[in-house]
Amino acid sequence: MISKKDEKILRKMLRMATEPEEAFTYDELRGFLFGLAMTPDVLMPGEWLPVVFGEEMITIDSEEEGQRLFDSLIAVVNNLTDRFQNGTLTFPFAQDYPAGEGDIQAVLEWAYGLNEALALREHCWLESRPQSLPDDLTEDEYEQELLTALSVIQGFVDPDEADALFDTKFDETPDRPVRILATLFIMLPTAVDTLLEHGHALEQERRQRLLDEPGYPPTAGRQAPKVGRNDPCPCGSGKKYKKCCERKDKIVPIR
Repeated sequence: MISKKDEKILRKMLRMATEPEEAFTYDELRGFLFGLAMTPDVLMPGEWLPVVFGEEMITIDSEEEGQRLFDSLIAVVNNLTDRFQNGTLTFPFAQDYPAGEGDIQAVLEWAYGLNEALALREHCWLESRPQSLPDDLTEDEYEQELLTALSVIQGFVDPDEADALFDTKFDETPDRPVRILATLFIMLPTAVDTLLEHGHALEQERRQRLLDEPGYPPTAGRQAPKVGRNDPCPCGSGKKYKKCCERKDKIVPIR
């Protein structure tokens, strides 16, 4: 889903983080971008870029280089979003995963990044429900499937709470964490599919509401109030606009 060329750019950007300990790993970033793409709401770059790189973002040699790198990042996100909207965004690991220790770590980090993305719009997953449910599911069944999917993702982040998912409790034996994790690995592809279907249903309804609004699409003369370079940044970071989102506002927002 992410080309080798784009992977090289993303890894470079992560290495350029001003505070490396706050930046994602590459696999965490993959999961995070996957989660952004399937979130049925508007997410501005100024909101999620500090989650990826830390509040101090990245250290760059020039503004031109920074814009080129961020443009590449946004292009990756837009590509994933397009795939989500046309139904081709899928669980990115092979069906016979994980094949080795490195794969296990990659999936753990991917799930962590996905969970961080879901947390940006918790209401979409915990509170919002589509008006039209699948014909083969009751409301209670739909709710249970969705909550189970969310719990599986959370289980990778907090394994100590994961056994609450299962009807059969795991015995307190030395291999208990391994057995819980193995069960989560089995459940993860289905959990991701459930979240994709939920996000897609909400996204379709969101787009239909926009189409139904009077005056849609917006007229050319309707613009947001201008923010001064020395004003507080609208993203809420507490920094001046010129030191925060001014350059990022040039980037096309997701959706």
